[in-house]
Amino acid sequence: MPCCLLALAGCFSGWEAAPSPDAGSVKIVITAPQSFTRQLAFSEVEVSLTNGVTVLSQKALLQNGSAEVGFPRVLVGYWSVTANIKDDAGDVVYTGTTRLPVYKGQEASVNITLMPASGCVDFYADISNVPSQERVYKVKLYKDSTNLRSQVDIIRDPSSMVVHTVLTGIPPKVYDMMIKLYTPEGDVLYESPWTSVEVRPGKTTVINWDFSSGSAAIAVDYDSVPPAPAGLGCTVLQEAVNLSWQAPVVEENDLAGYVVYRRELPFDGYRELTRTGLETSYRDTEVRVGSSYAYVVTALDLSGNESLRSNEVTAAIAAPATP
Repeated sequence: MPCCLLALAGCFSGWEAAPSPDAGSVKIVITAPQSFTRQLAFSEVEVSLTNGVTVLSQKALLQNGSAEVGFPRVLVGYWSVTANIKDDAGDVVYTGTTRLPVYKGQEASVNITLMPASGCVDFYADISNVPSQERVYKVKLYKDSTNLRSQVDIIRDPSSMVVHTVLTGIPPKVYDMMIKLYTPEGDVLYESPWTSVEVRPGKTTVINWDFSSGSAAIAVDYDSVPPAPAGLGCTVLQEAVNLSWQAPVVEENDLAGYVVYRRELPFDGYRELTRTGLETSYRDTEVRVGSSYAYVVTALDLSGNESLRSNEVTAAIAAPATP
């Protein structure tokens, strides 16, 4: 995980700035894993110190996985420190913040751990093809099938057939989302199937909920979480399903384990079934005869970042043969 080391002192060797009795100097060294520069093409680092309405900013190119910026004079007091890594599109994809005390004549240092920036969801639902669309009062958007309390109510403008909202602060991962249309009386006019949506670090995912086709248009970009597990396969037993998969190659060597998700076909959303540690297999014994299930697996690193999903496998639990 990239980190940012800040060292503060009354002066630094080789700096020509005149000393001030009420100021210190700030030197910031930013490092990032080699995979950032080879694969993700980060190009710019911006560091800001803020105290009230006073903002000190520096930008530097990220070269060979590191960058260095300096602030020759910083008044004593508490400063908010923000470090951002931007991609080639200018979007902040990694960010970290902290508060830093600068003392007169003293030396201080602080570490900032940069985490994937939250994403946004730009949601549109064109209800013009929905029967009795004039009765639609609101759209209830369920953002995450693993947390049904994540729902958001979007009130429709009666003069428009398009319902729109922007959701911010969404942690980057793959979500299952669905919507319900409600009448003014609180009746459900329509309930959609669950749809998978990928939210990327620092990016805006655009969803056009088209009722005529049920598709979602999703903006995509790079992703710096662990690679997804590959080769997920299953073996169906009489009252269990055996799952196995291949471990991904993680360059940072910080793989923590796996999350197994399951949904019951045909319309249920995925729910977390178990976490396996570093084991690459799992036996699901909580199955019912006559039911069908779908499975996916994701990888977790030590910072809690979750990968995209593996391939999906399905299993049908048949009744025992009658002698």
